[in-house]
Amino acid sequence: MAGPLVVLLGWLGSQPKYLRRYEELHSNFDVLDRIARPSMIIDALLRPLKGDTGTTVSLAREIDEYIRRTQPSFVIFHIFSNGGGLVFESFFKTTRSKTKVAGVILDSCPSVDLCDVSSAFEYCTPQDQLNALQPYGACDISFLNRPETQLQ
Repeated sequence: MAGPLVVLLGWLGSQPKYLRRYEELHSNFDVLDRIARPSMIIDALLRPLKGDTGTTVSLAREIDEYIRRTQPSFVIFHIFSNGGGLVFESFFKTTRSKTKVAGVILDSCPSVDLCDVSSAFEYCTPQDQLNALQPYGACDISFLNRPETQLQ
């Protein structure tokens, strides 16, 4: 059995170089960092409208496989904003890992607001935008700014 593991789950638009300072903060632990692509965030936020098809599941499975392979004594999740929160949610909904979670750090706590979907598009290439929306039968994101799609 290995020592403790910290799983850093980055925010929308983060890059590995931005997470390095947090890796240094957890230098006494093994550190795994993962960042969801913008199209994954869009898909995860739209999931309630179209069923559980979130591509954050692939990152969740990757984390689960790493934990199974390395067998840490315990895991701490350090979650940044919605990007990390959505991957964390997918991890616990889709994996059957018997992971011993010793703690969760919510850094820039996630929020639940569909307007974040339109913010995610700022980080997407036009092709990623199209790829993210095609499963939902949508060609543009203007519907996200309508009052009926906003949470009260």
